[in-house]
Amino acid sequence: MRPRIVILVLAIAALAVIAVLLSPGSAGVSPASSGHSRVTSADTSDSTHVKPAPTSQILYKPAALNHETKLAQQDDQHRATVRAHSDQLMELAMSDDTNSLQVILQDLNNSDPDIRKAAIEATIQYGSRDAIPSLENAAYWAETPQEKTEIAQAIEFLSLPRLDEGIAASLSADTPPPLPSASRFPAKRKTVYRIH
Repeated sequence: MRPRIVILVLAIAALAVIAVLLSPGSAGVSPASSGHSRVTSADTSDSTHVKPAPTSQILYKPAALNHETKLAQQDDQHRATVRAHSDQLMELAMSDDTNSLQVILQDLNNSDPDIRKAAIEATIQYGSRDAIPSLENAAYWAETPQEKTEIAQAIEFLSLPRLDEGIAASLSADTPPPLPSASRFPAKRKTVYRIH
């Protein structure tokens, strides 16, 4: 993990612990919030009837729930941001503009691994060999072996000869392939059979 993220997580955890310790009633459990029923003086005549504690006196710890909810919301926001950025990269990959390729290649160095993965996919979709040096640089700085493998596969894919290159090479050849000549294939003789 990045140091900023670790520091942020530790700071949030420390604030949560401090909030729990400083909340009213956290030093001890009040009799009203202990979950035990109270018997009032009015109820002493009827010992079978037990009056429950009022719900307003029961203490909850919403700080922990709020923290989990915030983390879930941040995770959802992160997914939405990555999805939107991935869609933008794929739109750029569909164009033949070299500026679009440069924008895609810049995201190969993004700090978010999900965006880097989307940039690799967009680079493959763009299909230009001009991206290979940037991919090699990204492979050098990749954080995980899986990411290095994905980049190596992208480089291998972009290095393959394209079909239109093979056709263009065969059309631009100086000498066309030889056509079969009549001397190579002698004409068949017809044999005529006469019946007597």
